[in-house]
Amino acid sequence: MAKRTASSDINHDNWDAPFVPEEAGSFKIAAQAALQKRVIKTAKRRIKTSESSDAGKSLFASFGGFKPNAASQGSDTSKTFSFLSSGPVTTSSNTSMPTNGTKFVTPQPRFEMTNSNIPSVNRPQQKYLSDLKELNQSVVAWIKKHVESDSHCILSPVFEDYNKHLTKIRAERDAAEKASSVVSSTPASSLSSFNFFQ
Repeated sequence: MAKRTASSDINHDNWDAPFVPEEAGSFKIAAQAALQKRVIKTAKRRIKTSESSDAGKSLFASFGGFKPNAASQGSDTSKTFSFLSSGPVTTSSNTSMPTNGTKFVTPQPRFEMTNSNIPSVNRPQQKYLSDLKELNQSVVAWIKKHVESDSHCILSPVFEDYNKHLTKIRAERDAAEKASSVVSSTPASSLSSFNFFQ
């Protein structure tokens, strides 16, 4: 059915003319004589079904998806996953690949580093990094605790304390580095003593 077109045309000449609404018509019921003359068509079914065949045959009668197949009826189903009940899979000692389970084999290091010749210059830096890590973790824990209890709290005091503690940690690091640089007079050639091959 085609769409209804506009009943009037509006252009530059009649755009300001008053709009006269169209009166809606009313439906009338046709007379019985007219209804008897009309032919009412119905759609035809493509598949012809008889009522006798519907009663005896189910819609899913030919479906066999959940039946066990003939090959697996004679076999023992407990052997299907029998490899899981066995012990851990053994691998050769030369490989460092992970096994089939969740246990990973850690490879042996191919180089060796002795602790006796580690320079003491890194020790103040390591202490600084561990102190900084602890400070950051405590600040995060404090923020998390207070935001969970009151989400409208003001966080500026914790950052002021953070700056105060950070300057203290940095001052300790700088003092330790100055002390270690005065005490340490080891030549640089004897500092590294690791060997790549055993």
